[in-house]
Amino acid sequence: MQQGLELGIDDYLEASRLRMGVTGALSAIFTSCAVLLTPVAAGEPALVGERYTHLGEDVDFRTVAMSTTMGQNLAGVPACTFRAGFDPEGLPVGMQLTAPQGAEGTVADAPRGPLERAVIQGLGLNAQEAGDP
Repeated sequence: MQQGLELGIDDYLEASRLRMGVTGALSAIFTSCAVLLTPVAAGEPALVGERYTHLGEDVDFRTVAMSTTMGQNLAGVPACTFRAGFDPEGLPVGMQLTAPQGAEGTVADAPRGPLERAVIQGLGLNAQEAGDP
């Protein structure tokens, strides 16, 4: 709360300008595709309490995860996250399906079974968690 109180009008206007840029970039992407399929995180999942190194730096895992989902949130476009399988260590791998503004039905109606199977196969992931029958 205190950090928010320290922000001035110039900070707000700069953040608004950046948000508008993200919104415009996503709108431009959707002129050539109906949906966008992206990873939920820019790195492999981390175990709770485990130190996380990404691109040679110790970082908070939330920072890595937010880097691939924050744009959709800022732009206010519909998005749905789903589990795409498991990595070799048995940790879940998530993907996010995003559609243009006003196309909530596209995300909500996406056939999860076929889409999930295609992603699992395309990424070479395990369909089941390690140890599952």
